[in-house]
Amino acid sequence: MDRGLGGVSALMRVVAAQSRRNGEKRWLGRGRRDHRHYGGAMTEATYPTEEIEAALAEYLRRGAEGRDWDAWAEMFTDDALYEEHVMGTFHGKAAIREWILDTMHGQFPGMTFWTEWQIIDGNRACFYIWNNLPDPGTGKRYGFPNTTVLTYGG
Repeated sequence: MDRGLGGVSALMRVVAAQSRRNGEKRWLGRGRRDHRHYGGAMTEATYPTEEIEAALAEYLRRGAEGRDWDAWAEMFTDDALYEEHVMGTFHGKAAIREWILDTMHGQFPGMTFWTEWQIIDGNRACFYIWNNLPDPGTGKRYGFPNTTVLTYGG
């Protein structure tokens, strides 16, 4: 499947975990871990792959597929940390929402996306996604990839 040549290469890192609040999965801040108590020892929880796959599918459905950036931002907790290597680091759901709405509605309203691959390893989900901009009049596709890493917390 030929998708054309990418423009600039970019790396986007979302350092996050997920947690349930009111039954909904949310992305938490960097360095936070969900620990469960087993026989007197604190251990990092391991979640079923199917659960993590469902959470990742919802993340992509709200953002890349549905372009519902307000709903996408709602997946983050108030103390989430989002790092984008070109545009900066955003602390908390409010800052993430402000950034993504300004970026996707203001700066890049015509951007489209496709995911080339995704992998789940333990509690981490990683995917390689193409950001595609409308043809600037050259007759050629302009796109650039991002790699996103998420850590699921339940």
